[in-house]
Parts: sequence; structure tokens; C-alpha cells
Amino acid sequence: MRQIIENDRIIQVSDDPENIISEFLGYALSLKAFNLFFDEMLENFKTGGKGIAVPDLFSAWECNEESRSEMEVTIWPLHFIPRTVGEKSIGEDVWILYRYNFGTRLEASTMIHGKELRNLIKIAFEIRS
Repeated sequence: MRQIIENDRIIQVSDDPENIISEFLGYALSLKAFNLFFDEMLENFKTGGKGIAVPDLFSAWECNEESRSEMEVTIWPLHFIPRTVGEKSIGEDVWILYRYNFGTRLEASTMIHGKELRNLIKIAFEIRS
């Protein structure tokens, strides 16, 4: 499991070389300022949840067969979309975190198990409470 490190009020996540998960948590915490609170955030990231999108910056969604079909058309070529993440298969509570190309940051993505993602959200919200 990854760990959260708070460095000068900036949330960082271990084993996150491109800072995708760290940036996601930063956006999740900033959404708190816009009245999207912890319970709603967890609701968005339960199995079957809607995830979140910050237009032109970041999106996070559950990777199931339906979203996989959409991604093949709109975001990734088929060979970039794995059918499994670790021990889990697509449709088994696996989430994609996707950072759009903006400013000096390059487009990038990562996949994470839902249980781990929800735990990181919980810890980040606790740190900032």
C-alpha cells in the first residue's frame, strides 16, 4: 500500500513517480472547498461510483467494460488499456486517474485499486481536517 507524506502542506504519495495520485488528492481536497465533502467523495469512488472530473485538468473514473469501450475510442488506443491491475481485473473496483496535458505537465495516467484509492482519500481528508 502507498503512503501519504505531507511536505510543506503539499500531499505527496509514495510509489507515485509521475505524481498522478498526489495531484488527484490535491484536486480532491480542493473540491472540499467547493462543498464536495468526504462522504460525497467516498460515494463518488465506491464500486459503481461516478468518480470526479476537473475540466481540462484531471479525471478519475472506474475502469469497467463500459468505460473501457469509451476509452478505446476517445482516450487510449486499445493496447494501452490493461485488462488487469495487479490481481484485479477490469470491472473489479479498479480506477483510472488521468491528468490532462496542461502548462508544463504532460498527459499521464495510472490505475489503482478502489480500496487503496478510498483509503488514500480518507487519510488526505484527515490530514487536512
